[in-house]
Amino acid sequence: MRKSLKYKLIEHLVLCTVILALTLTVAAIQRGRELIAAVSDNENAQKNSQSTDEAPSFTLPRIVIDAGHGGRDCGAVGVDGALEKDVNLAISMLIKEELERVGYQVVMTRESDIMLESTDAAFGTLKESDLYERVRIAKGGDIFVSVHMNKFPEEKYKGTQVYYSQNNIDSRTLAEMIQKGVRENLQTDNNRQIKNGAGLYLLDRIDVPAVIIECGFLSNREECERLGSDDYRRAIAFEIFSAIDDFVIERNNK
Repeated sequence: MRKSLKYKLIEHLVLCTVILALTLTVAAIQRGRELIAAVSDNENAQKNSQSTDEAPSFTLPRIVIDAGHGGRDCGAVGVDGALEKDVNLAISMLIKEELERVGYQVVMTRESDIMLESTDAAFGTLKESDLYERVRIAKGGDIFVSVHMNKFPEEKYKGTQVYYSQNNIDSRTLAEMIQKGVRENLQTDNNRQIKNGAGLYLLDRIDVPAVIIECGFLSNREECERLGSDDYRRAIAFEIFSAIDDFVIERNNK
């Protein structure tokens, strides 16, 4: 009887061991399947992420950013002594930075404190030569954006205003998008409307979508102070960049 009981205990232990081993094996198999599935999901996620980060299916246009004035041509002078040429260049470089960050090719008419000088023709004045060269550079791009500041004898006037070229129907759309973005996100009290830039040297001679942005009034003390702030310059540059980017996407989807 003792021997029989002993064998039964051994059989029971063996059976328990076998069951335990089978249980662990099944668990290991299940865990292996879960790991394989996780790896597969991760690979798919990486592929989707890579495809999202790829360049758009259309070719991005070349953007010409024109920092108005420069060199001996200082442009308007602010109530605090700020020179328009310096503010123009600072904001233009920030627009360039934003555009290049998302893949645009940007051409600057100037990146330092200079007047442009054309070698293609003789002109009576340096200003005429400067403007001629800006037009020449603009014709090598797909979109032209010129950055300027405004000034008026009365200090009360303020706010961004955008002028558009009548030579290209899309210029008006670009101007509207820039004006709208600045108004909604930066200057909620700005009631200014976009204007036809007929008679303006640059806009009359450029055939691609082209605008001149008067970012604000250096004759208004409050606005002049804001335009001297790095944070505000970056903010208005971002709104201009965003409008350009939205314009490009909308135009491509037509």
